[in-house]
Amino acid sequence: MHLAHLLLRKVRWVIKLILFDIDDTLVDHQAGAFQAMQRISSLMIKLNYADDRYDFSEFIRSYETMSHTLWSQFELGEVDISTLLEKRFIYIYDWFGVKGFDFGFIEKEYWNTYIENCSLKNEWLPLLQQLSSTFPLAICSNGMEFVQRRKLVYTNILPFFSHFYFGNYYPDCKPDERFFKKILLDFNLQPENVLMIGDSLNNDISPCKNLGVRTLHYTGSASFQSIRQSIMELING
Repeated sequence: MHLAHLLLRKVRWVIKLILFDIDDTLVDHQAGAFQAMQRISSLMIKLNYADDRYDFSEFIRSYETMSHTLWSQFELGEVDISTLLEKRFIYIYDWFGVKGFDFGFIEKEYWNTYIENCSLKNEWLPLLQQLSSTFPLAICSNGMEFVQRRKLVYTNILPFFSHFYFGNYYPDCKPDERFFKKILLDFNLQPENVLMIGDSLNNDISPCKNLGVRTLHYTGSASFQSIRQSIMELING
């Protein structure tokens, strides 16, 4: 009887689905965002909205504060993702007095630079290849879908994922638990059969722990070998 109970417990806890955050988990969002703002700065000079002696430090600090506030508003349901992105560009245009005929070019340059600098963090590619041969892998990320998918294509990891969940508006976004509950319903799984891997305690780890989903907090500070080992231990029980 005791052996049967242990076997049932082991079956109950087996991992059947792995969820991945994108930004600063799989790809280096911080590097992409930094280079994108460097590109914006150079464009302001090139397009004659600032001279080559202009100090962009105050603008960048102010922009980052504004962007952080908008993301907080997004998570509270006060703005959706498309409004958030629109307001960020409007902030740039208002600061430098950019003319409307330059909007499209600037936005294209921003996104191209951002995506091209969101390189893979560590050696995810071979590990994703290995995991995807055994488990369904799903993306679970806040952000505009066309941008997030381009990152996956650019880093050559899109084929490893079979399902995609992009949070575009509240409550269909992280960290709302309803966002994660929908995934459980879609796969008809219990929380303990799912592993969530992400960098954000607030968006990825805490809501999943509250539901009983197993989690791995990826901070980038530990060696990737130790991260890989932790994943293997979790999926193997």
